[in-house]
Amino acid sequence: MTARPASAGLDVLLPLAADVLGLSAAELRERCERMSFAALGGSSLQAVRLAGEAARAGSDLPLHRILGREPVGTVLRAATPLPPPAPLPPVTEPAAVRPVLPGQNGMLSVETIAHGPAYHLLFTAEIDGAPAAAVAPALTALTERHEGLRTAFVPADADTGRIGRRVLAHARPTVRHQTLRAAHGTDPVTVVHTQLAGASETLLRPYERPPVHFTVTTVTRPDASERVLVSVLAHHVLLDAWSFGVLFDELATLLAGQDLPAPAPSPESVLAAHRARTTAADRRGTLRSRADRLRSAPHVLELPTDARRPARWEAAGGRLTAALGPAATRAWRNLGRTTGTTGTVVLLAAYALALGRRSGATELLVGVPVAGRQDPAVRDVLAPCSQLVPVHCVLDDTATVTEYVVAVSRALGEAVAASDIPVEDLVPAVGVRHDRRRNPLVQFVLAAHDELIPHRVRRGDITLYPHEGHCHGAPFDATLYVQRTGDEPRLALEFAHGALLPEEASDLLAAVERTVEELADRPTAPLAEVRTVSPAHQARLDALREGPRLPPEVADSDLWSLVLATARAHPGAPAVRDQDTALTYAELVRAVTAQAAALTDAGVGDGDAVLPAVERGVSEVVAVLAVLAVGAHYVAVDPATPDERLRALLEVLPPAAVLSTADRVSSAFADRVETVCPGPPRRVAAVAADTASRTPRPAVEPPAPRGDRVAYVAFTSGSTGVPKAVRVPHRAVARLVWPSPSQVVSCGPGRRMLRLAPLAFDASTLELFAPLVGGGCVEVHPPGLVAPAELARFLLEREVDVLWLTAGLFRLMADYAPHGFARAAHVLAGGDVVPPEQVRALLTRYPGLRVTNGYGPTENTTFSTVAHFDDPCDATGPLPIGTPIPGSGALVLDPSGRPVPPGGTGELYVTGLGLALDYAGDAERTAEVFRVLADGERAYRTGDLVRLTGAGALSFLGRADRQVKIRGFRVELDEIRQALATLPGVRDAAVVAVGADASERRLAAGIVPDGPHPLRLTDLATRLTRTLPGHCVPALWSVLDEIPLTANGKADAAAVAAGARPLDEGDTEQPCGERDPEPGAPVPSPDPSVVPGPASAPDPASAPGPASAPDPASALARAAWSQVLGRAPSGPDADFFRAGGDSLAFARLVAWLGKEHGVRLSPRELYASPSFRTLSELIRPELAEAGGRPS
Repeated sequence: MTARPASAGLDVLLPLAADVLGLSAAELRERCERMSFAALGGSSLQAVRLAGEAARAGSDLPLHRILGREPVGTVLRAATPLPPPAPLPPVTEPAAVRPVLPGQNGMLSVETIAHGPAYHLLFTAEIDGAPAAAVAPALTALTERHEGLRTAFVPADADTGRIGRRVLAHARPTVRHQTLRAAHGTDPVTVVHTQLAGASETLLRPYERPPVHFTVTTVTRPDASERVLVSVLAHHVLLDAWSFGVLFDELATLLAGQDLPAPAPSPESVLAAHRARTTAADRRGTLRSRADRLRSAPHVLELPTDARRPARWEAAGGRLTAALGPAATRAWRNLGRTTGTTGTVVLLAAYALALGRRSGATELLVGVPVAGRQDPAVRDVLAPCSQLVPVHCVLDDTATVTEYVVAVSRALGEAVAASDIPVEDLVPAVGVRHDRRRNPLVQFVLAAHDELIPHRVRRGDITLYPHEGHCHGAPFDATLYVQRTGDEPRLALEFAHGALLPEEASDLLAAVERTVEELADRPTAPLAEVRTVSPAHQARLDALREGPRLPPEVADSDLWSLVLATARAHPGAPAVRDQDTALTYAELVRAVTAQAAALTDAGVGDGDAVLPAVERGVSEVVAVLAVLAVGAHYVAVDPATPDERLRALLEVLPPAAVLSTADRVSSAFADRVETVCPGPPRRVAAVAADTASRTPRPAVEPPAPRGDRVAYVAFTSGSTGVPKAVRVPHRAVARLVWPSPSQVVSCGPGRRMLRLAPLAFDASTLELFAPLVGGGCVEVHPPGLVAPAELARFLLEREVDVLWLTAGLFRLMADYAPHGFARAAHVLAGGDVVPPEQVRALLTRYPGLRVTNGYGPTENTTFSTVAHFDDPCDATGPLPIGTPIPGSGALVLDPSGRPVPPGGTGELYVTGLGLALDYAGDAERTAEVFRVLADGERAYRTGDLVRLTGAGALSFLGRADRQVKIRGFRVELDEIRQALATLPGVRDAAVVAVGADASERRLAAGIVPDGPHPLRLTDLATRLTRTLPGHCVPALWSVLDEIPLTANGKADAAAVAAGARPLDEGDTEQPCGERDPEPGAPVPSPDPSVVPGPASAPDPASAPGPASAPDPASALARAAWSQVLGRAPSGPDADFFRAGGDSLAFARLVAWLGKEHGVRLSPRELYASPSFRTLSELIRPELAEAGGRPS
C-alpha cells in the first residue's frame, strides 16, 4: 500500500473547509484569520467532515482544534502529515472470532447484566417512488455487502468471560411485511413506531445462545398511500445513528437502480484507524492523564426527584420532544457567534447549568458522544464508531456568561482530544465505585443527532424521508438530543423512569430552553445571575413565596382580645377541662380576670416576662391567658430543666414574676426559679382551680391590642452552647389559628382538642389557641409521661376530635393503640419526619380522618407549612411538608441567597406574619438567620434543605448543618460536643444521632480521655445533666483513642457510633480504647446527622442475668427491656433512663407489653422508680391475673 502524500497546504485545505461550511473560498479566505470554525457557523459534525476531507488530502486536523476558538487559518496551517493507513488485520476464516470494537464491550456488559431496550435504535424511512416488493431484495444486498449486518457476538474466552465478534459468511435479513389500515388523520409512521417500540424486546434478542436477531426490518404499506415505510430496528452494539444515515443513503441508491462502490468498508477499519491514530503507549499516557483530570470531579450527578430509583438499574424510559421557540433559536445562534463556539457548546453550557442549578452541584460531568468518523476509511462503515467522552463542566458563578461558555468549549475540546479512550477503560482508571443503580461516571448526556441522519435523501426518482423512533429505553438518567437545527430547531429529552418523572423531564427540557435565552441575554453578567427559571417556573416560585393571604387585621391582633371575642359569642360553651375542673368560656374569663388582677397587684404589666411554674391543667391555661391579658409575655421553660441550664436560660431573659400553685411540683419549680434567677422575680400565686364560685374581680384594663407585642418566649438550642430566647409576637400565633378557608385546623364550637405538649414546646400554642379562638374546648391531659394505651383511653373518654402529636408519639400510637383515633376527625403530627406507613394505615382504618404533616421552626411559630392527607393512596414514600399556611410564605434559595428552580435542592427560608421578632439580647445571631431580602421583606433562614416538587409541595431533604430532632426538640450537636469537651478528663468529643426513625433516634457520644486515667462515663453523663436538658444528654457512649475522621476531615459519624452503647450501673470506669461492644449490642450505621438504628433487638435469652432461671415476670421484663433498648439489663437495679431510654422509649416499653402480652402498667409508678426490679414487680401481679404466664 502506498504512503499518503505530505500534508496539504492552506491552498488545498481552505477550499475543503469552505465547502464544508457552505462558503466560497474567497469568503473564507477573507475571514479565516480572525474567525474560528464555530464563529463561521460550523457545527460539531461539520468539524468531523472537515477532519475526514483533510485526511483524504493527507493531512491530520485534530477534531478538538477545529472545534476550538483559534482562527480557521491558524488551524489549517497547523495541519500535519498523516502516516500511511494501517493495513487491515488478516482474517483467515470467515467464522474467526475477532476482537470487539471500542465501545462495544461496555454495551455488551450492560446488556448482559440488565436486558432491556436501553440500546435499541429505531428508524423509519418513508419512501416515495419505490414499490414495496423492491425493498426486500435491496435489504438482502445490503446485508451481503456490510459485515456489520452479518455480525454475531460469541464467547471468546470461557475463563475470563471475554466476548468476541464473528462475521457470518452469509445471512438473510429478517424482513417482516404488513399492511397498515390506520384511522383517518393518523400518522402512519407514529403508528408503526408505537408497534415496534412495544415489541422491541421480543424482536431483538441478541444475547440468547445462539443469538437471534440483531436487526429487524419491517416493511409497511399504509392503506391508500403511495409511500412505503421501511422501519429498521437494531441494537446499538451493531449500528450507531451515523450508520443509519449510511444505510438509508445506500438503500435509496439501490432502489433507484444505481450501483454502490465496492467493496463496502469493513468494521476492521475501525480498529485499524484506532491503532493508526495513536500508539499503545500514547493511549496509556492519555488514559493516565485523563483519569487524573477526572478523578477529582464528582462521579455521580443525581437530580432531586419524586421518582423512585430502583435498587438495580432498569432500562425503561421515555422521550419528550419540543421545538425550540423563536427567541431561544435566536439566542442559541447569537451566543455561538458572540462566544465563537459551536451550537453544541452553547447547548452543553445551558444543559450543564440547568442540571447544576437543580442538583446544587458546582462541578459535574456531562457525556458527549463523538462521532469518531474523522478517518475517511470509516466514514461509510456500518458499525458503532462513536465514543462517549465525559466533559468536566465547572459552574463558576463569579465568571461572566461568556467566560463560562468559553470554559465549557475548552473542556469539550480536552475531552474530544482524548476520545480514543473508551469510557469503559476510563471508569476503572478514575476509580469509580460500582453502583448497580446508575451508569458509572456519566449519568447525563448531550447528543447532537441533527446532522447524523439527513432529513431527506434523493436518488433518481426515489425520495426517502428518515424518521427517528424510540423504544422506551434509556441507558442514562437523561440524554438531551439535538434532533434538528435550521429554522425550526427541535430537541428531545430521553429519560429513565427510575431517575425522573415525565413532568420533571418536561421541566428540565423547558429549563434548557430558558437557560439558552438567559445566557444570550446577558453575556457579560456574572453566571450567578442566570437562574434557569422559565416564566412558568417563576409563577410557581411566586405562589410559594406569597402563600395564602389573610385579612390585614391579623397583623394587629391580640390573642386575649380574640379569646374574649369567642367568650362573648359562646359564654356557656365548654372552654377547658382537666381531670378535676371544667370551665365554660364565661368562667374562664372570670378566672383569667382574677389572675390578671393578682399579676397587676404584683406590679406585672406591659412588656414584662412571667414564668408560669404551673403543671399542665386548667390553672396553666388560666395563667397563660392572664399573662397576656396584662400585656406581659410568658417564658416557656420545662420544669425538668437542670439548675445550671435554668440559670443560663433566665440570665438571657429574667422574668419579672413567677406564677406558682400550691402543689409540690409547681412549688419546687418556683423555688428553683427564685434560687437561680437574677432578681429574684416576684412570686405570684396562680388562681385556685375552683373558679366558678369565686367572687368576680374587676376587669383589668388590658393594654391596647398590638400584633407586634411579645406573646411568649421559647428557648432553642444554640451551637455556641448559649441558649437562644425566641421572642414570638401575638400576630404570629394569631395567623396560626385565624379562621379562614385554608386554615391549618378547624376547632370551632363542639370540637375538642387535646392539650398535651409541654408549654416550652411551641406546638402548645396550637393546642391552646386553636380551640380558644375558634370556640372549641381544650381537653387537658394529666401531667407526666404518657403511654399509648393510656392516651388512647383518654382520647376516647374525652371524645377528642383534634389532636397534635410529635412524629415519634404518633408512630407509637398508630402501632400500639390505633383504636385511640376512633373518634378523631383531624390528627396533626410533626416536630420530625412523619412516617408514611402509619399515616396510610390510619387513613385506611378510619375513612374520613384527616392527617396533617406540620413543619415549622420555633422562629416561625409552630407551623410554616402543612401537608394534609385524606386519602391513603396519597401517603406514599417520604411525606412532603406541604405548602405555606395562611399568612406565611416560603422561598428555596441557594448558598448565595438566590432562588433555586422548582425541583432543585436549596435551603428553605420562611416569611410572613409568623416570624419571631428576634433572639432576645442577641443581635448578632438574630442577624445571622433573620435576613432582609432584596425587596425589604424579612425572612428566617431555617437551615433545612428542601425542594419544590412537581405537585407544588415542599419536600424535606435534611439539614444543611448539624442540627437534629430528638423527641421533637431541635438539638445542636455542636452544643453537646462543646459541653462534653469542657468536662474534666475529656480531651475531645464527638456527638452523632443514631436511628433514622423519630421514635427511636438517640444521641451517641464518643469521648477521647485527657490522659491515661480511666473515665467514669456515668460521672460524665451526670455532669452533663446539670447543664443540658434531658433530650440533649447522649444515651449511647464510647471511649475512643482519637476522634475518627472522614477523608474530608470531618468526624466519621459511623465510626463514632459503631462502638457506642448505653450506660448502666456497671459502667463505672472505662479505660481508653479497651472496651468493645458486647455481642448482640446494636451496631448503628450513621450518616453525618442521622444514623439508622438497630434492625432488631438481641435475643433476650442470650442476655446476661442471674444463674438461676428467671421467673416469668422477670423473663418478660427482660424481653421488653431488650426489645426497646437493644440490650438486656445489667442487673436488677439497672436504670431504664441511664441505660439509654428516654420518654419515647419509655412509651414504647409500656405499649409493647400491652399490645404483645396484655400487660397494662401504670406509667407513673414505673417512672417514679424506673429500674429493672420495679418493672418486674409491676409485671408480676398482671401475670398473676392472667394465670402466671405471659400471653
